[in-house]
Amino acid sequence: GLENIAGTGYRSAIECLIKDYALHFELDDKEYLADPKFSFNNAIDRYIKDDDLLKGALHFIREVGNHYTHWSKETDIPLEVLKSYVEIILQIFKSKFMLK
Repeated sequence: GLENIAGTGYRSAIECLIKDYALHFELDDKEYLADPKFSFNNAIDRYIKDDDLLKGALHFIREVGNHYTHWSKETDIPLEVLKSYVEIILQIFKSKFMLK
């Protein structure tokens, strides 16, 4: 019964992951990343430029997660599908951190 909260939480967690990645790999400084005007959408486009598959998966999470924030959500994509994308993204970024 907590699908909306979970969907929003997964989206938010991946946004934090992208920004942590940028900080850890010294792509930008903490002040820049913390600016409220620097959105998840901006982060995806700025840090995941050269990987269209990863970029597409991240935008999927962003968009579907956003839909879960609304009382009358505008998606029929089940939470399990969103979770599957999140798991894939986590594995990709885990690999990047491990390789560094």
